[in-house]
Amino acid sequence: MKIYQYFLIGLKSTWNDNFFKTVAFIVGTIVLVTMVRKLIIVSRSGGKFSEPMHISNGNLYIHSGFVPGSREIPLKDLAEVEIYFVRGVHLNGDRYFIQFVRKKGRSKSIFVGKSKGNDERLAQLKKQLKKHKVKVREIK
Repeated sequence: MKIYQYFLIGLKSTWNDNFFKTVAFIVGTIVLVTMVRKLIIVSRSGGKFSEPMHISNGNLYIHSGFVPGSREIPLKDLAEVEIYFVRGVHLNGDRYFIQFVRKKGRSKSIFVGKSKGNDERLAQLKKQLKKHKVKVREIK
């Protein structure tokens, strides 16, 4: 039981430090803003919270809260979608780098972890994009 007392004493002394409070406030604010941004785009798209992106109503919605700017891309504005497979270095895991190239304007890019669920979602994404006549390139 003394270990808990020492832990609480350390926690109180750390919390009394202004630098720790500032860092905790900034990190908490960033996490809160990204979660709210993700909730807003998920409610607008009608997709699942765990999906990295969703296509509905002729738009592609990026569910990441870290992507700056508008995360709603009309499918008619997409020139192509490039999917790069990125191998993990030093056991960090494999990922997909997905770049949405627009006909006019800036392109958007996101990282998606490699898993069975994401592989299925990417296969569905390719099918849906081909239905809307958007070029899909997969580069391994």
